[in-house]
Amino acid sequence: MDGSYISDAAVLSKYKNELLVMSPSKLYSYSSSLSKFVEKGPLYSISTGEASVSKTANNITQCDSIIIDQFKVFVWEDSGTVRYSVQDISDASFLVSNKSAGTGVRPVVSLIGNTAYIIYGDGADVKYRRFNILTPTSLEAAVTVISDRNTTLGLISCYM
Repeated sequence: MDGSYISDAAVLSKYKNELLVMSPSKLYSYSSSLSKFVEKGPLYSISTGEASVSKTANNITQCDSIIIDQFKVFVWEDSGTVRYSVQDISDASFLVSNKSAGTGVRPVVSLIGNTAYIIYGDGADVKYRRFNILTPTSLEAAVTVISDRNTTLGLISCYM
C-alpha cells in the first residue's frame, strides 16, 4: 500500500486541519508534502453507553468502573459512603448490588491479578478494601496506605 489508494477505506473525516481516512483497523492522515495518505497506526472502535447500577435518591458522585474478564466492577460515592456493585457481563446479573464498602470519598477501582482494589479517601487517610473477583461478596477489611493525605486537594489517582 503506497498511500495513494486505501482498499478497505470505511470513513472519510477531518480533525482540525487533517484529512483522515479510517479503515476497520487503521487510521490514515493525508500528507500534502508527500501527496498521499500516511498510516498513523491502529484504530480501535470504542462505544459508550450507560446502565443503572444503583437506584437511590441520594447524591451519587465520583463513579469509576473496570472490566475484569467477564465481570464489571462499579464503585461510587453516595453521600459519604463508598459503594460497589459487580455485574456478570454474560447475563447482566449482579453478583453484588449496591453494597457498602464503608465511609469514604472519591473511590476508584483497580486490579492486580484476580483481585479488585477499591481505593478511597477517609479523612486524611487513603484506604483500600479488596476482594477476589471470583468471590466478590467477601470484601476484606480496610487497610490504610497513607495517613496524611492533603484533604484540601481532595484528589486520589490510581494507576496500576
